[in-house]
Parts: sequence; structure tokens; C-alpha cells
Amino acid sequence: MKLDHLFQHNYKPMAIKNKCKSQEEEKAFKVADKVFDEYQDKLTQVFHHFSKKSGNVKNGRKDTTLEIDELIDMLKKANLLEGKTELKLQDVIFMLERYYAPQNSLQSKLDQEKFDAYIEANPMLLKVNQEAAAKE
Repeated sequence: MKLDHLFQHNYKPMAIKNKCKSQEEEKAFKVADKVFDEYQDKLTQVFHHFSKKSGNVKNGRKDTTLEIDELIDMLKKANLLEGKTELKLQDVIFMLERYYAPQNSLQSKLDQEKFDAYIEANPMLLKVNQEAAAKE
């Protein structure tokens, strides 16, 4: 969840820290903020290394945005993904998709009703239908 906090508060474009927090959230934030302050230079170096946009300036701020493939590459090289930790690729994708439109997320597309509607709208995607059409 530290990674989730990092993306939500520190590496989200135009992120701000000014919002209402509960006392528990405020305590957790203060503890996490000390960690981020201590490792900020090292984290920035890592993001600069993996980011294609590193060095670009957008609205007067340095852009160190990581694309999804860059993030996955970074996690794999650090042996944090599908390796010695419990972090799975699916978990990373679900975490990242929370910052995008929920209707376009992988989890929503995996919903059985949406899948059935998609197959109904595109029947030729099924191998059985392709084979039947080829025989005709």
C-alpha cells in the first residue's frame, strides 16, 4: 500500500497535499511523508532513469511521468513484480486503473455481462464462428 500512497500523493500529475483528512490518515501521512522526504532524491533518480519524458518541462514543472510499460519494467527489474514479493501484475494494473475512467478498466471489462455483450456484438471473434464461416 506504500506504493499506492506514492502514486496517489507524490507521483500523480499536479498532485496536492491540501485536502481534509481524518486523524488516522493525518498520522499515516506524516509517517509516510518523512519516508518520502528521506528517499525523495533516490526515488526521483529512479523515476528519471525509467521515464521517457524525463527532463521535459510542463507548466514550469519537471515531468517525470512514467508510462505503464515503464512502471512494469521498473518493477520487474527491481524483482518486485511476480518475483520474490506478493505483488502481481494484475494488482498493479488494478491499482493504476483507479486513476483512470472506471468504465475502461480491466476489471470492468472482465465483468461477465460486459464480456457477453462484447461477444454478441462481435461474433466473429469466436474461433467456432470463424471456422464455420470459413467452411461456407
